[in-house]
Amino acid sequence: MIGKKVLNQIAEQMEDDYSIRRPVFIPDFCAFILSFLDHHRYGIYHFYHPTNQTTKYKIANMIGNLLQMPTSHIQPISSFKNMGNRPYDTELRDNQYNIHQYHHTSLTNGLARCFQKWMVPKVSETTEQGKLFLLMDLDGTVLDTDRIHYRAYKRACQDYGWQLKWSDFEYAIHHSGLDHYLRGLPVPFEEIKSKKKKYMLQETSFPLIEGAEHFLSHCIKYDLNLVIVTNTSNDVVEHYKTHQPLLQKVKQWITREDYTQPKPSKECYELAMQRFYRGESHILGFENTLSGYESMKDSANMVYFVTNINSIAYPIIKKEDIYLISHFNDL
Repeated sequence: MIGKKVLNQIAEQMEDDYSIRRPVFIPDFCAFILSFLDHHRYGIYHFYHPTNQTTKYKIANMIGNLLQMPTSHIQPISSFKNMGNRPYDTELRDNQYNIHQYHHTSLTNGLARCFQKWMVPKVSETTEQGKLFLLMDLDGTVLDTDRIHYRAYKRACQDYGWQLKWSDFEYAIHHSGLDHYLRGLPVPFEEIKSKKKKYMLQETSFPLIEGAEHFLSHCIKYDLNLVIVTNTSNDVVEHYKTHQPLLQKVKQWITREDYTQPKPSKECYELAMQRFYRGESHILGFENTLSGYESMKDSANMVYFVTNINSIAYPIIKKEDIYLISHFNDL
């Protein structure tokens, strides 16, 4: 739970920096139990770590250092008045046996083993090919275009007398997908899609998510294996490239015409793996919708989810053991 506060880079957090904790590595505890069973010792015993002594806030910072991620969003609670009714120090010695006869994993080594899955190379510091394969969604992940898509769909629906609400649009892109939602409306689906595309092609400003320019430029400079996988059609993608030239330098794409079933189907990311994966050590995924995460999660070793605490997806996605980010600055 402390680690999840580090993974969640978008929410202000608080952590106890007052009470002394003496964290135990669970495999050490299991070995202790087995040794007592082997020697037929029964009763009540207390297993403790004789040297680990820290606070939960300091543990959060240790995890942040291991993961090379900031912990400035986690603030310390330094006063007892803000804590629960518990001992200041959890040390509880048991003189029925010699604690030093047992193995005790250090806190640093224990945390490294527990969080090994999330200890992936920083993309901005990786220059060697063969380490990283990057699966990246486009709209809302690389480009800040969700509101632009909504505006185009809203205009198209208005042409047929339907008022598309942002809340309905947002729910649809995160769950069953917008095509599924539109097919349930009393409007002609194919005509709505055609008009929406026309309105998208009239747009001329497609801003990048904060930090995405430096992130993509680094990947392009060192020829890291990156593919953009999008539900957006190829002609709209080409329009993006006209107004956002950096995208022209990205060599590998999967666009809507390349696959049959839209996200949350896994087809598009599985296709990206088949075409472009070259055995890299780490497969990192970047998404911004629940349907996209569902599509990607079985392909990527680790997922970075671009979101904010006001998103409809936040209460759901914050439960996942993935990175939650609002920008690319620290990656």
